Amino acid sequence: MGSASWRWAAYTAAAITAGGLCVLHIRRKRKTAAVIEYIKAGARKQNGLLFPEGDYEPLELLRVERGSEGFAMMPSVNTLTFFQGDPAAAYEHLCERMNALVAANPWLCARFKRDPDMGSTNCMVLMVPKRPDWTTLLAQVDDCTLYPGQPVTQLDPRLYPYFTDTAVAQCNQDRPLFNVTLARTPHAGGASDFALLVSMCHNLGDGHTFYTICAGLGAGAVPVMNPKRKMEHMDLMDAAMGKNKTGWLESALHFWGGLNNIFRYGPLRYSAYYVDEAWVEAQKDKHRQYYESVKGTSKAINTPPFVSTNDVVMSWWLTTGGYTDGKMFLNCRNRIGPTLDEDAGNYFATIHYHKHEFATAGGIRRALVAEPRKPVFLSGPDRAPGMLRTLLGNVASATNWCAISKRIDIQDCKQVLHYPLMPTWLQSRELAYIFRPTPDTLGIAMLERVKYNGGVRKVQRPDTPALGARIY
Repeated sequence: MGSASWRWAAYTAAAITAGGLCVLHIRRKRKTAAVIEYIKAGARKQNGLLFPEGDYEPLELLRVERGSEGFAMMPSVNTLTFFQGDPAAAYEHLCERMNALVAANPWLCARFKRDPDMGSTNCMVLMVPKRPDWTTLLAQVDDCTLYPGQPVTQLDPRLYPYFTDTAVAQCNQDRPLFNVTLARTPHAGGASDFALLVSMCHNLGDGHTFYTICAGLGAGAVPVMNPKRKMEHMDLMDAAMGKNKTGWLESALHFWGGLNNIFRYGPLRYSAYYVDEAWVEAQKDKHRQYYESVKGTSKAINTPPFVSTNDVVMSWWLTTGGYTDGKMFLNCRNRIGPTLDEDAGNYFATIHYHKHEFATAGGIRRALVAEPRKPVFLSGPDRAPGMLRTLLGNVASATNWCAISKRIDIQDCKQVLHYPLMPTWLQSRELAYIFRPTPDTLGIAMLERVKYNGGVRKVQRPDTPALGARIY
């Protein structure tokens, strides 16, 4: 047989093989499509049972809220506030306020639905009931063992069901995304008569949303928040922060890096301390003196004229912890685009800091100062951490609740102590809250690991001059 014949036979065999593979691929693709459609049909049937047509109004969520890898597993936003006063009268007051709050904000009774037609990820929709029932959001616990200053690990187990869960766990479930629980505290030795636990699923709203609703539990005007999301916010945030960094923050790599922290760095410890405000003012004075010394020189270009309390405390938290990267959560209302104070949702930016940027309070402030040819919230170059640093590094976050917190004023009741709570079993990365335990004091709640990389921290936090007495 000549070479031409061999070539012809080879081409024929290759064509037959390719045709057979194409047929197998098409049959498998059709079978896979049929299976997927069967699963979607089942999901649609389940959604029809959970959310009957005509009883709920669907509301589209922001890109980050729809179920991105990390955010859908974010722990809920929780606070615990102790009061002195009559618990029975306080509960009657809360019933009236919750009725008015839900009437003005029916989205508080909403549920998350997974829409199978939107894909396997980023597919959550907020289902707002047309006839909301506020009684499902309010509860009370009698004879609770709570007391001010109690360690978080010793909370009364009966309170656990009233912490709202992650969005992933609550999707397609008939469970509240917002809870208010009054716990009577007869064992507090007179330090308090009752405590108020307020919990909100993070995908429903951020800290600003949370505290605006919390203020409505007290006396005064009932807040009315707009739950319809302003979709342009995410694109505007990409432009303001730099797309490389927003892409990194929403990536699966960043999510897996957080899970890796759990296995590499050990369990988390929760503690809260008062912050010495005299020390904070001294740090501000140091920065002010440095700025005056470099004013008019090239160094003044990268030196903001002032630093805030948040800048000082956050720089201290990240530097003394020895972290490889830092993140700060910032309320974007009235900063980026058309978002306003009355908009409900997660309109916050996560600002990333490299180690040399968070080393000083001025480095923290630089990200908030607009400059030519620089995104608004970018302290240094638009460069995200690489794969190894993301997976093996230790990234910590901080958020400032001092600017957004609002008191819950209940008639004839005195607020004794207020602080944030977070279930430690749901958090992968270390986190700090800067908050007001009382109106005239400053505090920091720290969710941190005692050891990392096999060694002890460089600075033992309670021994630093920044901290005062321990809150819990």
